[in-house]
Amino acid sequence: MWYVYGLITVGLLFLGIFRFPNCIGRLVESGRDFGLSVAYAVCDAFEIENNITPTVNTLPNYSFLDIRHGFYSLFNKSAPPTVLPTTTFPETWQAFKRGWVRYWTNFVEMRNFLKYLASVLDFLFTLFSVLLVIVPIYFLGKSLFKKYYFKELPPVETNEQPYPIQQSKPLKAWRAFYFYVIRRVINWLVAFLCFLKERETLLFIWTFIGLLCSNAITIFLEFVAYYLYFAVSMDLVSLYLQVYKLILDLWAIVSFIPIIGWIIIAIIVADIWSKSIGYDNLEHNERRNRGFTNELGIVTYDYAEMGEGKTLHLVDMSLSLQVQLRDDALEIILECDACFPNFPWYALERALKQAYENHDIYDKWSCVRWIETRKQKFEENPCKQNIFGYDIERYPMDYDNKLYVENIWETLQDYALAYTIYTVQHALIISNFSIRTDSIFMDLGNFPLWDNDFFHRDSRYLDAFSRHSNILDFDMLRLGKKMLKDNPNANAFGWGVYVITEADKEFKNTQELQEIKYTDEECNQKNDLTHVLMKVSRHACMIRHRNFVRIIADMQRVENITANMRQIGNVALITDTEEIGTVLPFFSPHTLLSPFLLWLKDKID
Repeated sequence: MWYVYGLITVGLLFLGIFRFPNCIGRLVESGRDFGLSVAYAVCDAFEIENNITPTVNTLPNYSFLDIRHGFYSLFNKSAPPTVLPTTTFPETWQAFKRGWVRYWTNFVEMRNFLKYLASVLDFLFTLFSVLLVIVPIYFLGKSLFKKYYFKELPPVETNEQPYPIQQSKPLKAWRAFYFYVIRRVINWLVAFLCFLKERETLLFIWTFIGLLCSNAITIFLEFVAYYLYFAVSMDLVSLYLQVYKLILDLWAIVSFIPIIGWIIIAIIVADIWSKSIGYDNLEHNERRNRGFTNELGIVTYDYAEMGEGKTLHLVDMSLSLQVQLRDDALEIILECDACFPNFPWYALERALKQAYENHDIYDKWSCVRWIETRKQKFEENPCKQNIFGYDIERYPMDYDNKLYVENIWETLQDYALAYTIYTVQHALIISNFSIRTDSIFMDLGNFPLWDNDFFHRDSRYLDAFSRHSNILDFDMLRLGKKMLKDNPNANAFGWGVYVITEADKEFKNTQELQEIKYTDEECNQKNDLTHVLMKVSRHACMIRHRNFVRIIADMQRVENITANMRQIGNVALITDTEEIGTVLPFFSPHTLLSPFLLWLKDKID
C-alpha cells in the first residue's frame, strides 16, 4: 500500500503545481493580508499611532503568484506565461453596474431573441441528425441482442430445485465480469480504506494539499482579514472587491471539476438536502402528534367507518404517548436531582437495580413499600449509611420549592418511581393486538438513556432492537368479578399506555346488555366494573403531579358502548384520511419529477 500512497501524494503535488499554480502564492498573500489586518485592528483598539496600510483591499498580484515560473526556471530559462483566472465577472462595482444595465437592455431586444431562436433551431437540427443515426442502430441492436442471447431455457425437473438452473449468456458474462473485475476492485478499495484508517497522517497530508489547491485556507484567512479591517474602518465600498477576490479564488476549483462532476455533486447535495427536509417534516409531524395527545384526557376513543385508519391512528398515538411518558419520567428525575444536588443518586440507582433483580420492585406500590421500609430503618437509626450514603450532617434534609417544604424521602420516592418507569426495558404499551416499537435503550454511561428516533433506523436491523407491546389481560381492567379465578394479572394495572382495538365489541352498549344481569355469578360487562376503573385510572400512577396512565381505544360506532363509559373521556371522530405519501421535497405526485422517477423505476425493474 505504501507505493500507492507515494504515487497519490506525488500526483497531488504535481496537480497543485501544474493545475493550481497560484495556490501557494495566494496563501502567502492571504497570510500577509491577515497579519496586516490584525496589526491594523490592534493598533486602532489600543489607539497606537501607526502607518499600517491594510492590503486586504488590493487585487492579487498574479505575476508573483504563479509558482510554475520558479519550477520551470530550474530546467529552462524561458518560463511559461502567467496564468490568470479566466472569469467574465467585472472587476469593479462600476463595471458590474454597467454590465447589469446592458444585460437587461439586450435581454429585451428583438435581435437577441432572433439569435436565440436561431441557436435553438441549430441545436434541434443537430439533435435530430444524431437521432436519425442512433435510433435505428439502437432498435436493430436490441432486436439482435434479444434474438441471440435471450432464449428461453427449458426447465430442469428436479426434486431439490424445481426451477431452471441454466444461465443465459448475458448472466454468465455479467457474473464473470463481477467476479473478476468489480469484486476485486471493491476488495482492494476496502483494504485500502482500512489501511488509511490506521494512518491518519496520510489523510491529513492529502486533506491539507486539497485545501491548499482549492484555496480554502486562503479564503478563510481573507475572510478573517476583511472582517477585522471592516470592524475598524466600516468600509462598505470595498465589499464588492472581496466578492470579486472570492470568485477568483473559487474559480480554480470550479474550472477544474468537469460538468459531469458538478452534476454528481449537485445530485449528492440535493439528496442530502431533500433527506434533511424529509426528516424535519417527520419530526415536526411527530411533535404535532405529541401536542395533540397531550391535549386529550386520560381516556380517549377513536371512531370512524371501516378502512378510515382507526387502528393506524391508535398505533401512532400509542407510540407517541410511550415516548411522552418516558420524557415525563426523565423530567421528574432531573427535578429531583435539582432539589438535592449533593445526594448520591448513583447509590440509589444501584440499590434499585438490585431490587429489580430480586423482584422486590415490580410496580408502583412495591416501589413505594421499598422506599418506606428504608425510611423506617433510617428513622430508627439516622445515619448516612441508612440513606444511601447521603451526608445528613452537612447537607439539608428538606427543600423549599416555594409552594411547600419537601422532605428528602418524598423526593427519593418520586425519583425511584420515575427511574423505575424510565429504565424498564420492555414496552410501556399494553394492548390487545401487537404493536412494534423501535426505541433503543442505551446503558453505556452512568445514566441510561432512551433513543426514541424512529425515523433514522436502518430497517435491515429492526429485529435487533425492536420490541413488541405487552399482552393486555382484560382482568387487569376489572375491579369487580374476574374472568379467570386467581388470575395473577388481576391487580397488575399500573403505569403504561393501554390500547384496545374494537372496544365496542368488547364492552357493548345498554341495549345489547339487556339480558345480562349485575347479579350473575359469571363475569360480564355489568359486574366487572371496568367503567369504574376508567373513572379512577388516573390515580393508579400519579408521580409528582404527572399522570402515567393513558387508555386509548377505537371502535366503529361510539354509540355501541354505554354512555357511562363514553362520557368518561374524549371522543375523536376520524372523518378523512390522507393517502400515505413521501415527505421529500419535489417528489410529491403533483410535481414533474415524480412521474419521471416512476417511469425510470419501471424501466429499471
